[in-house]
Amino acid sequence: MDGWFADAYGTDDSDAPLVRTSPGALPELHPAARTPFCDVGWTVKGDRLVVGFALDNLLKGAASQAVQNLNLLLGLPETMGLLEDGGPRTADGSPSKRKRADNPTNAHASNAAA
Repeated sequence: MDGWFADAYGTDDSDAPLVRTSPGALPELHPAARTPFCDVGWTVKGDRLVVGFALDNLLKGAASQAVQNLNLLLGLPETMGLLEDGGPRTADGSPSKRKRADNPTNAHASNAAA
């Protein structure tokens, strides 16, 4: 049962930068608190698929969602203004070591240094 769900929802979050998935485990509230992320996880118990999610209702549930929607409406990167550096995050919410080439924050910082 887990196979078709994992295929449908996958673990590749590249199309949803503010969604973090954890197949095989239900999400905890603490890692999602005070972040703009929605953590989604699932597990199979017998013949039942159990799906859960965790989000901060004041951020992802309200303010962050409004900023994300406005960014999309204006054609901006959807994480602009929501993440420190506007770049990707690891599953625990810390900044990824990878830098995005299309990150306006990084471009601005390099222009300011010049």
